[in-house]
Amino acid sequence: MSRVPNRHGAVYDTIPVMLEPHTDPAMAVHFPQHDLAALSMLVPADTFAHAFETSRPLVESVIDALAFQMQAALHVVAFNLVDATAPLILGEDRDSDTHANSDANIAPKFSTVPMDYTWVEYAAETPSLDLVLFPATTRHQMALWWYVKALDARYAVDKFVALWTAAEILWEDSDVKITEPYTVHACKHVIGSCPECGESVAKLVRGPSIKQYLSDRAGLPEADARDMWKVRQVVHGDNFFDPHGLDSLGRLVTILKAAVLTLVKQAIGYPLDQFPMMVPTDGPILNMATVGGTRQLNAQELDAIDFLSRLQST
Repeated sequence: MSRVPNRHGAVYDTIPVMLEPHTDPAMAVHFPQHDLAALSMLVPADTFAHAFETSRPLVESVIDALAFQMQAALHVVAFNLVDATAPLILGEDRDSDTHANSDANIAPKFSTVPMDYTWVEYAAETPSLDLVLFPATTRHQMALWWYVKALDARYAVDKFVALWTAAEILWEDSDVKITEPYTVHACKHVIGSCPECGESVAKLVRGPSIKQYLSDRAGLPEADARDMWKVRQVVHGDNFFDPHGLDSLGRLVTILKAAVLTLVKQAIGYPLDQFPMMVPTDGPILNMATVGGTRQLNAQELDAIDFLSRLQST
């Protein structure tokens, strides 16, 4: 029995939104084991880029709310924009945009790591028990555990979290620790020592320390270490992940993997000149965001636009 509800709609901040079963057999044939739903909205915009910027956050928010109700992750399998400027005529050619990699563009949390030809990965063709080196400490074992977890992580954010966790574990055991005087939160006054006993009140600052560690021990450029820390803060709830950063995230994950691979090798005593290895190259990064063109308005689209227009006017 399908869990997709019958057609109904709501208005969110003047934008009408409609949810209904998706009935296009051409789409259904690609997802035979899933119930497909169509989420439509009528967005005032001057360009498709403007329409995308306006609708994307609302689409993700609505899908997240529906996923929460159903207790199941909902994925975007197609995202299309079409010019709905009145008057509308059945079969009329209208400008349209189709977004490639729809799930990642709409919900960045589901983005996979894009192909990055700026690095080449060399794995051992045939593993050998001669190179099985057991970590000397439990923390190093956990760092290796998280690195292996990253190898099987499907989404870029999950892969980043696993790799970064391994990096932080290894940093904890290092001597790269940066401290700074205590700053009073309310007034921003800096206190170097206790006014009563004179003892230093300097505290460890995690961000600068880890960035320095990645630069010193793994050769990571300071700019990349800084950008990785920003992503780390997003994961800790500091901000939403910007969908415009998808390509950047893929690059950062690749570079972080190379860095953590080096750090794990150092920690467990694995020869740095033995495979696996990651080597930088000068290849391009490929990306395709949208495919534009024209297509004919069909009866289903006209019916949806009419429903949304009437919903908006009520």
